[in-house]
Amino acid sequence: MKINPSVSIIIPTYNRASFLRTAIQSVLNQIYPNIIEIIIIDDSSTDNTEEVIKELLSVDHRILYKRHVRNRGVLATKNTGLDLASGEFIGILDDDDELFPDAVNILINKHLEAPMFKIIFANCIRSDTKQFSGYGLSKNTVVKYEDVLCGRVHGEYWGIFAKALLGADRFNENMRGLEGHLWLKLYQRSDAYYIHKPVRLYRVGHTSIITTAEEVPGLTAQTYGKFIEMYKEDFVKFCPKYLSKLLYIKAYFAVISGSKKQAIKDLFESFRYNFLNWRVYVLLIWLPFPTRLVKFLDRWLQVSKEKLFKVLKMLA
Repeated sequence: MKINPSVSIIIPTYNRASFLRTAIQSVLNQIYPNIIEIIIIDDSSTDNTEEVIKELLSVDHRILYKRHVRNRGVLATKNTGLDLASGEFIGILDDDDELFPDAVNILINKHLEAPMFKIIFANCIRSDTKQFSGYGLSKNTVVKYEDVLCGRVHGEYWGIFAKALLGADRFNENMRGLEGHLWLKLYQRSDAYYIHKPVRLYRVGHTSIITTAEEVPGLTAQTYGKFIEMYKEDFVKFCPKYLSKLLYIKAYFAVISGSKKQAIKDLFESFRYNFLNWRVYVLLIWLPFPTRLVKFLDRWLQVSKEKLFKVLKMLA
């Protein structure tokens, strides 16, 4: 007889009281019988988040609540949840999203069927387009470390992982934007299995609390630089063309932050791994232009390319 492993669901939250109740309720509605705790970590919200949670504490004994004394950021909030989690498997749910009732059941059943998979994930549905939010996968399949590293799997998915894979590792709170570093460590320790079904509603279209990359281009360029440095050897081994793409992106953000000398170095290094990367040539031509014009031209190029793809798809 197979025993259902225990599961902890972590919900980090900050000033999302209007969505939080729905997120928590979606976990309470799970048909999987062994979700032992729903850990709500409040990053010192200033709205009525605390009132909402305290009201729900009396509804179900599995709801655990911890509030940060001061705002520490999303990575620290997730780390607090990971420190408290006691389940054999862990899932992290955004405070404005919803799990479908059979989400955890679908994922755990795959692990029970094939225990070698310690990471199991599935797709999500966007709230605006009602389309899948995860890209690169079109059927049930094994997913390896290099698939994730090389950007073959991207977008929004939702899954669970075995706590045993985590060990003492946590999100690096000093490396903003590099949340994927921890996930890559887990993928180095276990192959994953992807299920081509939606298990979460991924809410989009409301005001985001996340600063966009272009608002802090210098920091974004540094983040890409750290990521490339950490995994450069593997990029060269598994996907040098993807490394070329990342170097181009780093160079773009260096340009719009005013660091054009660094951008030139990054662009020439990008050539080393893919001299056919046409966007590198384009950005080199744009280098003498003012930053605003470079940003405008980049957006125009993106829109034009998307329109061309749509036309070609219609003609196909």
